[in-house]
Amino acid sequence: IGIPVKALVTNASETIFKYTNDRVLGSYFGNVTLEYEKNISLAKYQLEKYKNDPAREALAYARWGGSLVNLGKLEAADAKLKQALALDSNQAPIYTSRARYYFVLRDYKKALEYSKKSYACLPKNSPDYQRVNAFLNLGYFYSFNNQSDSAIAYYHKALAVDPKGALAYYNLSYEYLIKGDTTQCLDLVEKALANDLGLATIKEDPDMVPLMNHPRVKEMLAKYEE
Repeated sequence: IGIPVKALVTNASETIFKYTNDRVLGSYFGNVTLEYEKNISLAKYQLEKYKNDPAREALAYARWGGSLVNLGKLEAADAKLKQALALDSNQAPIYTSRARYYFVLRDYKKALEYSKKSYACLPKNSPDYQRVNAFLNLGYFYSFNNQSDSAIAYYHKALAVDPKGALAYYNLSYEYLIKGDTTQCLDLVEKALANDLGLATIKEDPDMVPLMNHPRVKEMLAKYEE
């Protein structure tokens, strides 16, 4: 038909982006399929689409930077996240990506600091899933800062919003494991499984290795493998 294949693919992609909620598509690439290169392509598209809209440009750079963090390209990620902050310093996703950046660098204190900033930037009418994610992140980073009681408090905040949050139950189980309360730990693992936590999470978790031969763990694995 006389049109280069590359042009056809590009035009098709832009049409898909144009008629799709690009924020939903970004969550899909970033959290479901883990296609970080595609998420970067989406960010570039958004920078064109939302040119001269600083808030949306900032979010696009945050998406780009966060994807680079996940790809292990930290120097490039740092540059993109700085561009995001220069455009708009009131966007929660920028600080969430920055928190992940510092977590990868094992600077857990700064990861917690930026997670707090992210939560502070959430609008009061934020959807429940955003609040849950913020509480889970705070709990996780408090845990890595050896502040178990604060971690527990934030996991409970997540469960107050979403009582079926499998990840909150599972993360809570770790806090009781390190406190030496095996019974409470396994009660929470069972709640996580009852709320659709995948068995692979338990089987692949090095923190669960000491408990894999525990009768209750064996019973749970047998039950949920059926």
